Amino acid sequence: MADLCGTDFAERRRRIARGIQRRMVAHIAAGGATDFAAAPMENEPAAYTDPARAELERREIFLRLPLLAGLSQDVPGAGDCLLFDETGVSIVIARGQDGVLRGFRNLCMHRGSRLVRAGSDGRCEPRARLICPFHGWSYYLDGSLAGVPGKVGFEGIDLAQRSLAPVSVAEWH
Repeated sequence: MADLCGTDFAERRRRIARGIQRRMVAHIAAGGATDFAAAPMENEPAAYTDPARAELERREIFLRLPLLAGLSQDVPGAGDCLLFDETGVSIVIARGQDGVLRGFRNLCMHRGSRLVRAGSDGRCEPRARLICPFHGWSYYLDGSLAGVPGKVGFEGIDLAQRSLAPVSVAEWH
């Protein structure tokens, strides 16, 4: 298996492990034990309570960088899904009938209703389609529009353009 840089994964792991071993030996030789600083670092309480800083972190970290939404074992089979609402934007992650994991805004393309809600235990029931509880529009697990009740009322609208809004998802290791 090759990593993103094209380096052999096993060799990369060996190189990292050797680096850790060398640092440990150097720490022990110097009378220490870890990479910790010589003294505790103190943070101002505002670092945890300031609304402006929280918004900056949300924008610069949580909305720009990849986030761990769940583990592959959380959505092991076709039709399994999970919700990720931690950024304030509801995302549904579903494993399609083809075994591919995909993410979408948890938002019907008709009137914006949430498609999936978690049960009281926080989990989503497996399903063959994502169905809007408001008007019944349904979507295949690949995000494409599957069904539109009262379709004659939508003549002139390109329904092929009403697929779910995709969200980047990656699954590895």
